Amino acid sequence: LAPAVLEYFYNEATPNDYFIGAISGPGYMYPGAVPFDALPHVVELSAGLMKQLDMRVWETMDDSHGSTVVGTSDLTQRVAETYLNNMPDLLGMVHGYAPAFTFASGGRDGRTPLLSFDYYLDPAPPPEQAAADLQELRAINLRAGAAPYYCLVHVREWSNITRVEQVLDGLDSDFFEVVPLDTFLAMARAKPTFETHFAPPYNSTQE
Repeated sequence: LAPAVLEYFYNEATPNDYFIGAISGPGYMYPGAVPFDALPHVVELSAGLMKQLDMRVWETMDDSHGSTVVGTSDLTQRVAETYLNNMPDLLGMVHGYAPAFTFASGGRDGRTPLLSFDYYLDPAPPPEQAAADLQELRAINLRAGAAPYYCLVHVREWSNITRVEQVLDGLDSDFFEVVPLDTFLAMARAKPTFETHFAPPYNSTQE
């Protein structure tokens, strides 16, 4: 959509930058609003663009049927599998904006991970509150038997690096490890501890 902008970011990238494909299609879209018979073709177009751009992680977001608070922002099994099965080169998928609850392993070998954001780092709360939230999430998931616990965090663009560092400094380094996204997904692939979960079917045209 904006080749010059894309070229700028690629040229200015550092070894710490990692680009992913988004959001949900070759243009910004909600998959739940796309008739299902058209979705595989849209996903294949997206996979072709990903290959050209050397991207191997894909992000979806779907507020077509509500949000985390009202309705659902999750993917149905049929929609999630359409992405996983038609993007053969994926390292993994991430889903959501605010926290979401779609988790799965799939793809051609059945092991490509799809994980949702568990935490949305809003720019307003103080860093110590965000750190306390993440500590609590870890404790909840460990009590449920999820070890290791994979916590995918959406950092809103208005949060600067200094603030994120303050949040991370508030975490117990004996129990938390921050890793690059491709490493994160490789770990989730090797040892999936999350429970599979999808949204129920939406309606007769998009399940």
